[in-house]
Amino acid sequence: MGKSITPAAPNAADLNLTSSLIKEFFDLSDDEQLEIMRDIVNGKDTEYSHAYGGLSPNNQLLVWYAWAQEMGKKVVDIPDNYKATEGVNQALSQIKKLEFEEQISLLRDIASNMGYSQVKRVSSIDEVGITPSL
Repeated sequence: MGKSITPAAPNAADLNLTSSLIKEFFDLSDDEQLEIMRDIVNGKDTEYSHAYGGLSPNNQLLVWYAWAQEMGKKVVDIPDNYKATEGVNQALSQIKKLEFEEQISLLRDIASNMGYSQVKRVSSIDEVGITPSL
């Protein structure tokens, strides 16, 4: 996927804010890395999922991008015998067809719906059609 999906603009995120989720993650075992990724995807109440959930959407996307860049080196790789489902292949095919900005927006939206945070997302004016009252 890393070669077929447009990389995010590095200036849109702050590497200093993501360092524990990137650099420290590289020192963990494959099993620990998988557990952390699964916990973040599932929004579990864990230390790493909290750290991830507290990041901005651009920084969350940077975490996944950095992990993807190191897969097979510093990050656990996809098993050699892994076979993507037809649904996965179709989804990736659709993402590849999107323009750069659309890819980034979609992937940022996906990344921002992961992790654990007790802060609840506020609906935008576009979503609800009204402005919040003071």
